[in-house]
Amino acid sequence: EQDPRAENLYAFKVPGLRNVSMTAPYMHDGAFKTLAQVIEHYDNVEASLNDYVLVDNYKNYFEKLSGALIGTNELKLAHLSPKLSKKLNFVESEEKALAEFLRGALTERRFLDAEIAGDYKTVLRLQLTEEGHSKLLANLPGSAQNQESTYYYFDVFTSEGYRLRELETPSKIYFTQTAEGTTLTYRKQLYKSSSSVSGVIGAGTFEDEEILSLSDSSAKQLHEMNNDFFDRLYTYQNDQQSQPIPEMELSVMKNDVLGMNNLWHSLVLKNFETISDEMNTPKEKLFFAPTSTNSKVESTWTEQLNDASAVSTLQKSMIHTETGGLTTTWSVELKLEKVTKKNLSLAIDQWLKKLVDLGLSPKDAQGSSPSPSKLTEKVLKGMF
Repeated sequence: EQDPRAENLYAFKVPGLRNVSMTAPYMHDGAFKTLAQVIEHYDNVEASLNDYVLVDNYKNYFEKLSGALIGTNELKLAHLSPKLSKKLNFVESEEKALAEFLRGALTERRFLDAEIAGDYKTVLRLQLTEEGHSKLLANLPGSAQNQESTYYYFDVFTSEGYRLRELETPSKIYFTQTAEGTTLTYRKQLYKSSSSVSGVIGAGTFEDEEILSLSDSSAKQLHEMNNDFFDRLYTYQNDQQSQPIPEMELSVMKNDVLGMNNLWHSLVLKNFETISDEMNTPKEKLFFAPTSTNSKVESTWTEQLNDASAVSTLQKSMIHTETGGLTTTWSVELKLEKVTKKNLSLAIDQWLKKLVDLGLSPKDAQGSSPSPSKLTEKVLKGMF
């Protein structure tokens, strides 16, 4: 209307990106809830337009446009910048790095600081080499306790395809099985930063809540269905081979996933209402998808660091990569209780110095962490 030339069709005046992480939802019509979804949209604009599903809140207003959607998309694509007309082919690590840049580098410090002003848990993980792990293992404090654990991770999806971990304050649900029993935990990430010792230190501030302890029968049921699903998956997709999963096997795997969903929905979860609200989806429409399992051997000890209660955990982990191969990683993790802006940096500094006193050197902190498995997501999409 302001300048009605053909080349202006579908062009918009857009604001700057300063503090963009604070201003969700995104796009001119608020179509995307997260920066991750915006990046995925630009990675393949044509697919994003054609696959777009109107969220429930908008359907009453825009249902009448659905018949003209294909023609409208063709017009939009015809006016698209040549730079976006082809798929950008981002890999997952690039998408995450870009989202972190938009959030971390373009957000004013006063907003980032405000997010860690309360009493939260902070987790910092240092990836190690096998030699670095061996050094710390040989010099553990006498108070260290050892245990073997299996962590089962789940994503939560809505019918529109939004994932719980795509929210700007991403969350995850996992249950941990040890000799003492099985617990279910809801973790909401409030703040994320990454500093660099050869790129291997990552820190985040979280609210952790143990939702419940599963009964023996529920834990056994969840464990069996989860293991059956992944045993079948990795039989056909692993570091030795990659072949199509037979239809009969897929059918069994689908029943495992549906069975796990029925179990999730039968549990009384404290945070169910929170998850439902944040994802703008009724509880009964949330879909719990198994994403990965991680077997760990852990040594844990507790100490005081700058008036904060600190729990350190030395870990040896067996995890499946995104291609289905099994790899071993080593790390040491710090959890700080009641961390605030005032004591965070001093506590971390003390912790790193103590690791050096235990024999750790810079070359021992050169380990790597594999990407979480995307294989499960691909298989689940094929099923459903």
